[in-house]
Amino acid sequence: MTKLSPSQNQSAAKQLGVAETYTAFTATATLDFLDDAYRQDLFQLQDDGDFSADDVIHIVEMHTKTVALPAGFMYVGMESENRKHQIFGVVDLN
Repeated sequence: MTKLSPSQNQSAAKQLGVAETYTAFTATATLDFLDDAYRQDLFQLQDDGDFSADDVIHIVEMHTKTVALPAGFMYVGMESENRKHQIFGVVDLN
């Protein structure tokens, strides 16, 4: 996790369309995503009928790819003051 400066926090809030009182609680220069084939593997598990949480976790881990975001871009999670609302998105902190 990377700590955002107050001005970066305000910029991220503005880009994500939330109040400037929202605070970043996570920020990373990488983004994880699942490739399209994972759905096929999960559907196959469902068709087979008998699977465990470990089976699902294994498939998700097998199909998760991590990519680096361009310099200055961050994947940010922000939350409201009362911690009842969170929002996530990629922002430009240049």
